[in-house]
Amino acid sequence: MKNIIILLVVLSILGCSSTAKVKMKEQFNEIAHAVEILNDKYCAEENEQMRQILITGIRFYFPAYPNDGYCNLVEMLDGE
Repeated sequence: MKNIIILLVVLSILGCSSTAKVKMKEQFNEIAHAVEILNDKYCAEENEQMRQILITGIRFYFPAYPNDGYCNLVEMLDGE
């Protein structure tokens, strides 16, 4: 997943004007923050139905998100 995010960032930087780069960076940061919040809620939730609702919310932003989420998302992104 870390490689996919890096690839998306690099492609967005190479293909856009500086104003568009700033906007895309802001949008990417907002999406990443939303996914991180939803993932944290998913990992803390014990009710399976609520977990599925949260995964649906995450997939709105990131359709390839796995069924079981990433309960250690920060560590995964840091490569630990």
